[in-house]
Amino acid sequence: MAIVGIVIWVCMLLQFSIQIDSSELLEFFKSPDANSEESIYLDDRQPNVILDALSQTSRYVYFLVRSPLSTQYARFDCKTAPRPSSAAALKEIRLCCREDTTKSAQCHRLEGMPRQGIVNCGKLNVKYTLWSREGASFNISFAPSTERPVAYNGLISCALSDGEAVIESNEIEFRDALFYVDQLNTQSSNNVLLRPSPLPPTDFPLKFECGTDFATKMKDWPSWMTAVWQKVVPFEWAFCSVEDGTAPAGCASASTPVNVGEGITTMYGSFYLLNAQYLRSHSNSAIVCRQRNSLNPIVIYASAVKGDSPPKITSGFSIDDNASPSVENSDRLVALSPQSLHFEFLDGTILNNFQLQAFYRRPAGAAVESTSAVWYKDGQQLSDAGVQDYALRLPDKVSRAIAGEYKLEVTNPNSPALTFVFNIAVIGPPKFQNVDCMDDLFYVMEGDTYRTECNINPGSSAVKVGVNGIEGQTTQDLRRRLSNALDLANKPISQLEIDFSVTGDDKQGRKVVVSVGPLKPSQNFRLSIKAANGNGQSQVAGTIRVVPKPSLTTSPSDFSCASACDQEPFFVRCVLDKAVSVKWSNTFGILADQGWLLNRMWTLEEIFKDSQLAPYFQFDPADPTRIGVSPLEPFPKMPTTTTTTTSTTNGLSTGSSEHNQPSSESYTSSPGTLKQLLSSRTSRQVDSLSLECRVRLFVNNSRAAFHPARGDDSALAPTLLLDRKRREALSDSRKIYDSMYEQDAELSKTLTATRSLSTEPVEPALANLSWILAVVISIIIVLAVIALSVWLCTRDRGESYNAYRKELKIGNDPLLELKDNKSFQPFERPEGPPVPANRYSLNGDSVDVGSDEDGELDGYNTDIGTFNEEASYIGAYSKNAGIPHTTYATKMPPHSDHHTAV
Repeated sequence: MAIVGIVIWVCMLLQFSIQIDSSELLEFFKSPDANSEESIYLDDRQPNVILDALSQTSRYVYFLVRSPLSTQYARFDCKTAPRPSSAAALKEIRLCCREDTTKSAQCHRLEGMPRQGIVNCGKLNVKYTLWSREGASFNISFAPSTERPVAYNGLISCALSDGEAVIESNEIEFRDALFYVDQLNTQSSNNVLLRPSPLPPTDFPLKFECGTDFATKMKDWPSWMTAVWQKVVPFEWAFCSVEDGTAPAGCASASTPVNVGEGITTMYGSFYLLNAQYLRSHSNSAIVCRQRNSLNPIVIYASAVKGDSPPKITSGFSIDDNASPSVENSDRLVALSPQSLHFEFLDGTILNNFQLQAFYRRPAGAAVESTSAVWYKDGQQLSDAGVQDYALRLPDKVSRAIAGEYKLEVTNPNSPALTFVFNIAVIGPPKFQNVDCMDDLFYVMEGDTYRTECNINPGSSAVKVGVNGIEGQTTQDLRRRLSNALDLANKPISQLEIDFSVTGDDKQGRKVVVSVGPLKPSQNFRLSIKAANGNGQSQVAGTIRVVPKPSLTTSPSDFSCASACDQEPFFVRCVLDKAVSVKWSNTFGILADQGWLLNRMWTLEEIFKDSQLAPYFQFDPADPTRIGVSPLEPFPKMPTTTTTTTSTTNGLSTGSSEHNQPSSESYTSSPGTLKQLLSSRTSRQVDSLSLECRVRLFVNNSRAAFHPARGDDSALAPTLLLDRKRREALSDSRKIYDSMYEQDAELSKTLTATRSLSTEPVEPALANLSWILAVVISIIIVLAVIALSVWLCTRDRGESYNAYRKELKIGNDPLLELKDNKSFQPFERPEGPPVPANRYSLNGDSVDVGSDEDGELDGYNTDIGTFNEEASYIGAYSKNAGIPHTTYATKMPPHSDHHTAV
């Protein structure tokens, strides 16, 4: 089963991968054959190039082809990535072009045009081929030996729109270097210019010109020609050995190119022969400027000729070490080249052995060692391998680091010093320090905020932030344009809450911070940051898509209950909105995993791994939308183990799940109620049960970036171990959403069902009857106890004295006497003195006990109304009993006690 689960899982992943490859995401297509370099040189070795629209900075294509056999062309593919077959035709296909960076771009809309055609972009004729759902392909070509009455320079870019998003390419600038080269007069000629010979060594370096107007014309070249002139310069210098009557053509065809170190050619057509070494070893040699690759002479320098149609060279140059200097100021340092020059290079350009060149003549007779030449950059001395006496080689690739002031200081103790100054400026479009500061595709959860930060290198730049092709220089400007755009009227994107700031300056560079959100569903957009100046532009862009949060058609909260609702087993359901689920899958390539949390402490996997907890729950992996709970006792017996390999409906929830549903035989004694079990596990009283529908979303699109959802599953419980296959596929690093950490209180409440738990289990009807009888018996017992208590408390009421106990104290037992006499007997006063129990008369006189005339009652009211039913005198012991206060003359004997026998 495990193997089957893995196979199913792999198939599902492949299915999602296929869906993503044809998603609705609008972005440019990456051609496998496209050239990604910034500067591209179409020469005889590489006359063709294919470009796509993905570059994040401006690109430059140089036309350098000289071969009469090669057709040069540049193809520019402006196409979208594969889209679903159901996708509609593009709403816009635009080609924008301008002649140079000082002019505004003109855009041509091509949708609805014939499938093939030509667009005039200034001096460029651009052919196109259209595909209504994909875009267009543009082509610029030149046949062999194409005449160039004008320079075929220009800039083009493209834009595509599907009605919701707009994607724009950066510009491609075409530079026709051949036009400027063709303006030079490099036609073959038999012209021979004469100079005296032999030459003294003190005259070196010697300067030679290939054409009289080369320098004038080359000074008008565009600044970018400085970097490529060596690739296209149409002439070269050489030596030829002169024999008697050598023709110019013969001299050029038999000439030998000047080696490195013997002489230097400048971009203005000048040649400096640095020393006499070659001529000393090759006497009688002429110096030839010839056409490159054709060996036809343009001009020849010699010392003597004869004839003129064509002239015959009779003598070349030789060296005479003893000859006197033939130049002026031979006793001092003399500058032979301009002492101040300015060069401008395009950032990123590839140089071909470019050198800063300074030519000077040493004083005659001075030793070579006595002249010093030192190079400086911005005041710091240079000493690397590129330093020479007459030249300084620059790095092969131009960067802004080479910009600055270079100086060559030449000194000699016998002459004033010479200083040559070269100012180098590096220009070009602004560049981002990191072109990956914005992802091509970024997923943001509904309600969250997207934020990005991009840094721009130092240099002049104007920054704009754009949404779906609508740009603004400030937040207010962009928001106004979005709200007023007719195409976006009444659409969520028109109310996009976007803020951005641009800080910094040309010297330090700039920082752009963009914040968008909180985002709402359907606010998908294409965000761009564009930095431009007079030399071009750079742009980073990405698509931001808003992933909707879970939406429910059946909510767990609908099953919440506060009281008298869980005496019987119950079921809770959580059904996701199918439309949202399908959108997760088809639009975003997101896998949804649905499960349950118990009191936010146990996951579904953990519940069913617990042999005591599991019997109180019912769950079918084939239907993760439903879970059953039995609060009072385990569910009826079920098969011991159920192993199911499933995937959630709609193909969203994935993986192989194994849940053990223990039967009632899995324990030997009753574990009690669910409340008791949970209370024992948590060491506290559990009065309610919380069942939370947990929804997790995992991104299965390798192209999409996102912020992973916070929280790790392992934090839920120390024993949580997800199934290995699911753990590998549904990794926390790919998790974009977890409803367990939902901040929206309303949604979190909707996902949760709360049920109260009963205190004791309810017995059946017979048990209820027994309970009632027990209550009745308890009541009877309580009443009996109460009656007995009342009797005990009231049984002595009405007794004034306890005569029986008193008689016992004096030795008389009335009960015994009654038993012996069988009847009442007259009372007889005993003989002898009074007993201690007798008391004196109330008037203080001693009287006999029982006398009727003793006056004992004379002070009392003997009316019958003063006696109670037991013949006790009312108020006999009160403080004021109606007895006159009398002072007794005689003390009463001690321990006297008056009593009345009853």
